[in-house]
Amino acid sequence: MAADYIMANKPSADRQQIEATWDRIAADFPVLPEKEICVNDVVFRVVHAPWTPDREPKVYIKTGLNFLAWARIAGVRYRFVLQPLDTLGGGKRWEIRYGDIVDWIIWANHMFQMVTLSTMKSGAGFPLDVHGQSVPFIRSKTGSALADVGGKVLAQYEEMPRFRELEIRLLDKYPALGIRIIGKDTIESLHQVAEKTYELAVNYDNLKAFNLVILPGHGYRGDVVFFPRRKDGRSIYGEERWQIAGLEFAGLLLCREEEKFARMNAEMVAKVFESVRISRTEMEEVISLLHTF
Repeated sequence: MAADYIMANKPSADRQQIEATWDRIAADFPVLPEKEICVNDVVFRVVHAPWTPDREPKVYIKTGLNFLAWARIAGVRYRFVLQPLDTLGGGKRWEIRYGDIVDWIIWANHMFQMVTLSTMKSGAGFPLDVHGQSVPFIRSKTGSALADVGGKVLAQYEEMPRFRELEIRLLDKYPALGIRIIGKDTIESLHQVAEKTYELAVNYDNLKAFNLVILPGHGYRGDVVFFPRRKDGRSIYGEERWQIAGLEFAGLLLCREEEKFARMNAEMVAKVFESVRISRTEMEEVISLLHTF
C-alpha cells in the first residue's frame, strides 16, 4: 500500500519550473543582509528580514502531491508554503497527518529543500491551519549544517520490529534537543520514516507540541528531525516577542529589527533556544517513548 501511494503521488513539475514561478511572482525580491553564526560548530544562517506589507498573491502551484505550494516572499529566496488540499476552500484542521509527512519528504528530496512544520505549541503563526514551509537547504563553508550534526544512536538499522529500515539518533551539539529518524533509499523506508515520526508526535503530546525539520536526500530516502517543544507552549523570546518556530529550529533565524540582527551572536542564539526548548530531563521522557511502540 505504501509503495502504491508513493508511486501514484509524484511531483508534476521539475525544480527549475517551480523556482521560475517563484521568480516571476517575486521579480523585485531584495537581496537581504545575512551572516553565519556558529554555535558548537553548527552554522546558523541569520537574515535581516524586516516586516513588509503583505503583497503576496496567492498563486498556487500544482505539485502532483496532496498539497499546493505558494510562494512566500519573505526572508529567503525560494521559500514556499505547502498547503494540504483538504484545507483549501474553507476547510481547516490543526493536526498533521501521516500522509502530510510522506508528501513533504518527497517534496524535500525533489526540491532539495528543508521542510518545516510548526504546531499549536511550537510557534505556529496560524495554529489552526496546518501547513508546511520549505526553504533552500542551509549549507556552509565554515561549519556543519543540521544535516551534518552527529549524535548518539538510539536504535540501529535492523533493530526495531516493523521499522528495520530506520536508524534513530539523539542530536549532539545542537542548541535544541531533537531526535533524528533516518531511512534508507527505498519506498518502504520512506513509509517507515513517516510512520515512526507520526507515532512519536502522537505519543508525545497528541500532535500539539513539536517542530519537524525534513532534510533533503536522494531518491526515497527520508530524513526527519523531531524537535519536542515545551508542553506549556512557550515559544516567545525577548521583548520583541520573537516567535521561535520551525524555521529557527532548522537553523534559519529571521531578524526583523536591524539592531537585533547586528548584535546577534553565538551566545544570543544559544539563549534563544535555551528559553524555548525542553530540558534534558524532559528529553529522557521523550526517548522512553521509543520503547512503547
